[in-house]
Amino acid sequence: MAPRLSKKNKMKSVSIDTDDTSTKPGTTDDNLSIKIQKKKTKRRSYSFAEKTKIIDELKNLTNDEVCKKYNLNPPVLYRWLKDSSKIKSCAAENYQGCLKKLRSPTSTELDNMLYTWFLNTRSSNVPISGPMIKQKAKEIAKDLNIVDFKASEGWLFGWKRRKAIRQLTISGEKLSADTDAASNHKQDFEKIRKEKNLNRKQIFNFDESALQLKILSTRTFVSNQENEAPGFKKDKTRVTIAACCNADGSCKLPLVVIGKSAKPRKLKNQSKDNLPVYYTHQKNSWMTAQLFKD
Repeated sequence: MAPRLSKKNKMKSVSIDTDDTSTKPGTTDDNLSIKIQKKKTKRRSYSFAEKTKIIDELKNLTNDEVCKKYNLNPPVLYRWLKDSSKIKSCAAENYQGCLKKLRSPTSTELDNMLYTWFLNTRSSNVPISGPMIKQKAKEIAKDLNIVDFKASEGWLFGWKRRKAIRQLTISGEKLSADTDAASNHKQDFEKIRKEKNLNRKQIFNFDESALQLKILSTRTFVSNQENEAPGFKKDKTRVTIAACCNADGSCKLPLVVIGKSAKPRKLKNQSKDNLPVYYTHQKNSWMTAQLFKD
């Protein structure tokens, strides 16, 4: 029967064994130090455009030279060559994002029909949301007799990724702007600039914008006793702010503020000449031709 060791003797024996093994070559510590010294390569994914560029370089370079240049493993490059036709077609369709695999959609015909509807709807400047896309996809799937099609959030994410669809905030004045007239004006203005030999210091730009003074934020902090934040009617009291400066920024004119009142209460005991801005008034707080001349 083996002799029983006390706790102190056990601790001593363990410490002795650890010290003995640490001095031997080829132990775990030596292997760990060798692994740390090895250079670690980070994996990265390439977009279809980047893959196409690398494949095209094989016309002038060998496979080994391309792998060395881009730090690629040969099997990865061989797999790209095998799928080169698919990769180039995806790059031509402006696919965005670094996709690692080529995943075919549930129905290519559904994808293309939905994308055609999307482009036609956006050509009329109609805002499109995610639920609208999913509802239209279900209607198309029904027409194509696709059974058990679910327009889930995952499917919508994949479709937007395949078709390079992104989300933007609608610009308030974009739809009312005459883009054709603006383009023609740029060409006409360039002719005038060349004829009169104007430099950037002599070219000024004047623009105006509405400033809503009393409008409140649409977001708020609430206490833990509140379950909801009731809405309120927005106060649309506004003034017009106008700014003017030259093209190189060397001359900036004071801001013009257009209010409704000729003598606002806030300026009761102050002179308009002492203000850092030029204040004037109009019954609707709008910029008029007469105010512009003044």
